[in-house]
Amino acid sequence: MIPVPAAAERRTRSAVEQAELSARLKSWLRHWPRAAAVLSGLLMATAFPGLVWRESAWIALVPLMLCVRSVSPREALGLGYLAGMTVWLINVHWIWYVTVIGWVLLAAYCALYFAVFAWFTNRWFAGAGGAGWARNLAY
Repeated sequence: MIPVPAAAERRTRSAVEQAELSARLKSWLRHWPRAAAVLSGLLMATAFPGLVWRESAWIALVPLMLCVRSVSPREALGLGYLAGMTVWLINVHWIWYVTVIGWVLLAAYCALYFAVFAWFTNRWFAGAGGAGWARNLAY
């Protein structure tokens, strides 16, 4: 028969398990913005020819907008660039047959538009004077 641990041991074990769970959650949350940016890129790529899921364009930028509202402007720029690279590396894949360098350079150029969008979205959520998006909606 297995002995039942005392209440103090159970609490200690529970606290350790909670600390491990908290550490795992923090680790996952650290990567959340990058995962959301890639998800936005993948969703946007599905709206273009190939799959042509036009409806996905309506929700494609939501994960990107959610993740850039809580990061610094510089990180928002990088996340937007990551989302853009994901979209354009998928959508201009046909150039790969002509030139790999051209494929990457064209995707990098087009990704700048997503980066600028993410930066402006970040600034919009931050708002002037710290009032955030509510103040921007009022104007």
